Amino acid sequence: MPDAEITVQYLGTNKKNPKFGYIKTAEEETYGCLSEQLKQFSTGQVYTIRYHVNDKGYNEFDAVLSKPPVKQNVRPATNPADSDRMATMGMVNAMLNGICYGRPLAELLEIDPIDIAKLIGLCNSGLERSIIKGKQVLRRDDLDDEIPL
Repeated sequence: MPDAEITVQYLGTNKKNPKFGYIKTAEEETYGCLSEQLKQFSTGQVYTIRYHVNDKGYNEFDAVLSKPPVKQNVRPATNPADSDRMATMGMVNAMLNGICYGRPLAELLEIDPIDIAKLIGLCNSGLERSIIKGKQVLRRDDLDDEIPL
């Protein structure tokens, strides 16, 4: 059975018999298939497929050998409000771990929640004072990693 690398241009179903469909490619080839098999494809994507030629001379799809790679967002954009919250909670966790190191859980539960709220407020105010405001100025083009501020 031959293999082919195709770019899917159009996916369609047979009007007379909706059980069957076809794949039309940018390479001007058409491959017959079952309608259920059309779900494996997206228009505009490149696939490597295995097919056979039937006794009437038509190409019939058999299997997908390789699919297009899934794009992964290597480093998503940072939400400034979310990063501030994460930084605050990181500082609070570090302080609570320092306060509670070696103490039993029962003693930790006896700490007044108001004191913990004050600790969180203290961390937030310290963080707000340390946030740099203004426009980022790049001095070199090779430092621009397209992270919005």
